[in-house]
Amino acid sequence: MNFIQKYYLNRQLKHFTENRKKVQVSVYTIDIITSLCLFTTYQSPDKWEEVYQCVKWFRQKGKEITVICYFPFHEIPQQISRIPNICTVSAKDANIFGQINTQKKHQLASPHYDVLIDTDVFSDLFGLYLKSLPNAEFRIGRNQDYCSYFDLTLCVDENHTINDYMSVLNQYTSRLKGN
Repeated sequence: MNFIQKYYLNRQLKHFTENRKKVQVSVYTIDIITSLCLFTTYQSPDKWEEVYQCVKWFRQKGKEITVICYFPFHEIPQQISRIPNICTVSAKDANIFGQINTQKKHQLASPHYDVLIDTDVFSDLFGLYLKSLPNAEFRIGRNQDYCSYFDLTLCVDENHTINDYMSVLNQYTSRLKGN
């Protein structure tokens, strides 16, 4: 990543966090979510299987779910097509200034979601920028280092599966709502 990309992405993230402070946040439990965006960074086929199982679980509960999958490399594996409603973004979608093309940006930013759930333990600058694009009322993250980008951050050990993370998330948001 070059200096221009870092400058642009940091500026966009600063703008996002400043605007996010002005938003009235509502807490959503898994039960009341109607639409959600699951953000993940592709790491391995095993991790992808966890994402697939998570998507199946949400769909069984009748939730409308979109997956945004970031590929820090250029090639997108074939197994990704197993999930309907998936938006893939790779490093090749960014120009020399760190901006993604207008069509891809619109695809990420135009739908409205009740909740954005970030499954990543770690993120690079471009990944954080991508997480700022979806229009979600409530944002849940997994890493304390990036808590300013989320309304709720649940620090779950990186060795825990996505299923473990969803279980903790379900318990915690239920407690916040008094259930």
